[in-house]
Amino acid sequence: MDWLVRFEDEDFRWINVRQAPGGDLLVLYERGLLCIDHAGRMRWHVLHDNLSAGFAGVDNAEVTIRSEFPEMVGWVRRYSLATGDLAE
Repeated sequence: MDWLVRFEDEDFRWINVRQAPGGDLLVLYERGLLCIDHAGRMRWHVLHDNLSAGFAGVDNAEVTIRSEFPEMVGWVRRYSLATGDLAE
């Protein structure tokens, strides 16, 4: 996938960027998460489809996102920094 899958209502669109160890950029937005390498190439892109997702942590192996809505308190996703695969 080489495009952002944005939320239809532009008033609810947002983007949050974090640097990962090693210099890659992680871009979290209302429906997905992508990793861009230091040369500006997309390494991977996954869809999470949670408007309230926020960064909860980044380490050498994984990026963790979690819901920021109280009614979705248990929603957490961990993705491999290397591949974007959902971690167990």
